[in-house]
Amino acid sequence: MKYQLVVFDWDGTLLDSAGAIARAIQASCRDLGLDVPSDAQARHVIGLGLSDAMRHAVPSLPPERVPEMVERYRHHYLSSDHQLVLFPGVPEMLARLQAAIGLARQQPARLDDSLDRIEREGGRMNGLIGELLTLSRLEAGVSVPLEDVDLGELLSGIVDDARFEGAPAQVRIDYAAEPGLMVRANPELLHRAIENVVRNALRFSPAGASVQIEAKAADGMISLCIADQGEGVPAAELEAIFTPFYRGRVLATGDGYGLGLAIARQVIVAVNGIIAAKMKPDGS
Repeated sequence: MKYQLVVFDWDGTLLDSAGAIARAIQASCRDLGLDVPSDAQARHVIGLGLSDAMRHAVPSLPPERVPEMVERYRHHYLSSDHQLVLFPGVPEMLARLQAAIGLARQQPARLDDSLDRIEREGGRMNGLIGELLTLSRLEAGVSVPLEDVDLGELLSGIVDDARFEGAPAQVRIDYAAEPGLMVRANPELLHRAIENVVRNALRFSPAGASVQIEAKAADGMISLCIADQGEGVPAAELEAIFTPFYRGRVLATGDGYGLGLAIARQVIVAVNGIIAAKMKPDGS
């Protein structure tokens, strides 16, 4: 089938406009001498109509000043067009898609190879957009259904998958969990958060190494430790790796877009948990 027109929603999916929206709201408040909302508060109104967004972002905004606020917002947002950038990884992905299309046109005999490349890049784009949507919902505090989750049962499935994925490189998974560990959470998001960390451990483990996963009760809480024997992250980056799109010196050598650990942090924080990274004495 030959398409005559393809429409793609790029704003907020390929283009990082959320930061510009938040900055425009904050600048408008400063112009008008109003309370300046935090980044999280300003981002939380994305998706609302303009007037409603201003009222929600600044609850103290008098009704008669809403039009004035809207005017200042438009001024700041439109004047920041030159600051809007594509999400990390998107320019390279689009370049590879363009190259694959060019190859298909120049060398029709290699059409199947070009289509395979386009399919792979489309899959990567879909994965990136899915992670962006998940992170955006978590940061906005969108409510999700919670239930009592058997952590041991959830971990067993993750461990089985990790053993399968680690087999080609002979990476061993050592797993131990106390019975009866229950946590109130969204099972799908909790699975994704833990799986993100485990996959990171697998990705940076040398061939023949092991990844240790241990869950136990400790001081009225549940302690989950995931340790690998990889190169390790410099001490100065241990906090930054949980920031969206941060990859650092070590993580930049792997695949992905730097969103997995940011999603993991948001999920764990949502269930009143704490997630942190630290170096072992051997530097891994």
